[in-house]
Amino acid sequence: MKKLLLSSVLAAAVLFAAGSPKNEIKTSSHKTLHHKKHHYVVENLGVEFKAGSYTLTKTDIVKIKKFAQFLKKHPKYRMEIIGFTDNKGKKKYNLWLSTKRAKAVYEELVKLGISKKRLRYKGEGSLHPIASNKTAKGRAENRRVVAVIAE
Repeated sequence: MKKLLLSSVLAAAVLFAAGSPKNEIKTSSHKTLHHKKHHYVVENLGVEFKAGSYTLTKTDIVKIKKFAQFLKKHPKYRMEIIGFTDNKGKKKYNLWLSTKRAKAVYEELVKLGISKKRLRYKGEGSLHPIASNKTAKGRAENRRVVAVIAE
């Protein structure tokens, strides 16, 4: 399922706006993906990292707490937390850094009472940018963590 989930999520051509929990998650972007009998939601958690950092700020923790509240209301949902970087630095470092970012969010969710059995995390480095890496603003947008939620 993990390969199906990841390959489906990263196929941007099949992402659709809208979804069942849309009104309950109040973070930045929300996309729904349908694949045969499965339903996935890709949620950008709105967690913002400084270049080269995987430290969560107080603002980030507030966003993660809101997401944890949503998860507590929906105990059947499981998810994969995926971290990303901008394209600065070497691939190996970016993969390590993106994994640390995803793990930081994962650990915060566990601290907030979300079962480890419902969570996985991984880093994707600078793959799949959502903005241009030619500008500081675009690079900042690419330093993100998303949750791929499966029902």
